[in-house]
Amino acid sequence: SIPYPRGQVQFSPLFVEHRFAQVNFHIGVRRWAHTVTEAEFLLADMDFETTGSVRHGNRVRKTEITIPGYEHPIVPDGIFKVAFRDKPVIYVMELHRTTQTKNVGIQLKKYIDVLATNAVNFKYGVSDVPTYICSVHTLDNVLRGAKEYLLAEPDYEHFKHLFLFNTAAQLKDDFSTGWHEADGTERYPFPTAKEPQPGLLVDHLF
Repeated sequence: SIPYPRGQVQFSPLFVEHRFAQVNFHIGVRRWAHTVTEAEFLLADMDFETTGSVRHGNRVRKTEITIPGYEHPIVPDGIFKVAFRDKPVIYVMELHRTTQTKNVGIQLKKYIDVLATNAVNFKYGVSDVPTYICSVHTLDNVLRGAKEYLLAEPDYEHFKHLFLFNTAAQLKDDFSTGWHEADGTERYPFPTAKEPQPGLLVDHLF
């Protein structure tokens, strides 16, 4: 039930690792939901899942998010909807494998507008569903730089609790731990039985 890219596509070594990480994140969310009695997996959309075609000029990626005033939609690597304690939560995933720290910061800054306009709720026809931006990194210096970039952005203060950071290595080792805000505050967006007190995120939510 886990979709993955198929066909005669020639991936570069960097790009194929990105695809592997996307699919691994999807597997991680599902495994978490299936092993936690209070969680239920509801939906997954990936950016390589499309409708229409390039030939006909109507190709749409399933994760496209339309923002008023933006010329082009924002396309996350994945969007996941989970119910925790019977309350839905949406996780928007971005996997960063570039060495260009500033580009990652600019990319993440756009999600402030996504959150401010409630665009993800609008996309899925829901309301009052918390949306969290999961920023996953492979390079420690890019992770540090991206967090510094956001912390210097005045509008970030209003949405800081909705941006969650982690590393691909940590998620491979333990999907539920290592999540934190840009200032280092620990969060537990995927609590397990090992966390009798789920932590700030879930307590704050529910």
